[in-house]
Amino acid sequence: MLNKADLLEECYGRMQNYMEQFSQLLTEIAANHAFFQENKHNALTSRRGGYPNFVLWYQSGKLSEEYLALSKTCLRLIGRERSTQLPGLVDLMLVRTRLLENSTLKHHLRDILGEDLHEN
Repeated sequence: MLNKADLLEECYGRMQNYMEQFSQLLTEIAANHAFFQENKHNALTSRRGGYPNFVLWYQSGKLSEEYLALSKTCLRLIGRERSTQLPGLVDLMLVRTRLLENSTLKHHLRDILGEDLHEN
């Protein structure tokens, strides 16, 4: 049976875990956005295997599924490419909807992505 101190400790632990995940997600999206902005002029260039660079960037972990779901530019590229190596547009819409449900997260994402944030 939990007493008040144990309950408070459990709640605090869960809140700390949530905040760490929240912070990690924002850090990852900011890093993805910085990488993509620096390299977007090469996004459609094919190097090996016939896949455009942005597909290879996703496969190598330089662009996360969350970033692809939130970036208007990436969504346009995915719509043009339609590669089986990328997540489907419906899957990305579900990820985007889940992320944008949180108003605090949405505010931070607007700060990071600016006009590139796909909010619809």
